[in-house]
Amino acid sequence: MKDGWPRPAATTGRAPSRRLACLPGRRSPCRAPLAIGCGSDNLRRPVPGGLVQLLDDAVRERGGHRCLYALETTLSRRGLRIRARRRADELARVGVGAGHVVLVALGNATETIVTLLACDRLDATIVLADPALGTSPLDDACRVLPVTAVLRRPAGTDTAPPTYPGHQVRSRRRIAGGIAILEILEPTEARPSLPASATLALPTAAPDGSMRIVLRSVRSAVETAGMLARYVGLDADAALVPLGSLTRPSMLECVVVPWIAASATLVLDDAPDERTAAVAAGVTRPWWAGPPDRLANVPVASQAGPGPAGRMVVGVAGDGSPDTTTIDRGDDAPVHVVYLEEIGPFGIRRNHDGPYDRLDDASWTRGAAMDVGGHEWLVAPVHRSDLLPSPELDDPGTPAGVGDHLHTGFAARFEADAPSAILGRDDGLVWVDGMRGSLEAIEAATLAVPGVTSAQATWRRPATAGDPPIVVEVAGPVAPEDVHDRLVATLPPAFVPAVRTTAE
Repeated sequence: MKDGWPRPAATTGRAPSRRLACLPGRRSPCRAPLAIGCGSDNLRRPVPGGLVQLLDDAVRERGGHRCLYALETTLSRRGLRIRARRRADELARVGVGAGHVVLVALGNATETIVTLLACDRLDATIVLADPALGTSPLDDACRVLPVTAVLRRPAGTDTAPPTYPGHQVRSRRRIAGGIAILEILEPTEARPSLPASATLALPTAAPDGSMRIVLRSVRSAVETAGMLARYVGLDADAALVPLGSLTRPSMLECVVVPWIAASATLVLDDAPDERTAAVAAGVTRPWWAGPPDRLANVPVASQAGPGPAGRMVVGVAGDGSPDTTTIDRGDDAPVHVVYLEEIGPFGIRRNHDGPYDRLDDASWTRGAAMDVGGHEWLVAPVHRSDLLPSPELDDPGTPAGVGDHLHTGFAARFEADAPSAILGRDDGLVWVDGMRGSLEAIEAATLAVPGVTSAQATWRRPATAGDPPIVVEVAGPVAPEDVHDRLVATLPPAFVPAVRTTAE
């Protein structure tokens, strides 16, 4: 099991990783300890079936042609593999190894992908944070996880170095050949450890306001990539153009992993325009990948010149049944949308019984009650009691406190202490214009308006560009216009909903 403490892997006595023990035809390899301080030739081999292995297979089978186009650089698959290996070597020299948690908050998408592959090579868990949100995501992660290393973009010259709750900074330096800051941390307070199968962790808010950790494994990412390849025909002739930050796990699962597995082309641009469309038009099929609220930002197909219309991959599949529609944008080439329902971190308050990623090496328990009639499905923590005392845990069946349990990202209906059904997330998290918000927070702001007796916020796919993606239905002796004016003064502009009465 992962202990998350910054010690050389050769002395941890950690059992071999079981991340892929459940994959058909895979066996959990017994790998030699990592020799800290050695060169890249001494790094462990890529985890079988992991992201680095997918990249190596693509290079061996299809060549190392250029596959990543970004504003700052272009990279071939061989170049990406070399940079990831060097980054892994650099992390290993400062003590990062199997079972450690690496917190990444980089504004550069290319560097984020390189670090993701490096962590996969080291069998470490990566926690992605959006640097645009400041230091709050870093603080949230450190409050609930034993972080070994932080890789972040540098702050201003007049800004003091950040401090991390429950951790002390052992060393701070710039990474080789870049400006990003690498900090090595040592936990000073008890933190729950992660299961060995967890590859990705995302701190997120639970319905009761406490912090949860959404876990993802290599297995779920690879299965998602295979599903997308089956449904949308993703192959080496396709280009993926993400319409959102790659720090979001939904973008990781529906863009980065399928791109690596399918040997496709990845075009990165914060604001897709005619130039981006022209690059994407160089391949047979461009795919615009992102959440539904970014659909209005897709350049019209005519800007890309003659050729087939682009397609958009939205979200991650829940029950494996995509909703394929065509949206007429008023030009001669409509955009084809393949909407894949997601039950992961991009929660839109929908409930589908479907496949879920059960962490085989972890025990689980119930958490807070969910609106769908079940409870949060939580992974029970594993503590290193020989190093630090374990915090007291809440009784099963009650909402867990901060840091007590790890959220799997799903809910469950429990019968006799066993889940009878695994449900989709229902904590009301939504993404609008690249920002994360909560439907519960919008409902609370609406209920604070005098005269409102009930409020129900929902997310919807915008019918036309400019329509609010969030709608709140209110009841009470109050005019919708008055409620809307109050919410304009209370909520961020992107989250101001359209107000309807229950009679409408």
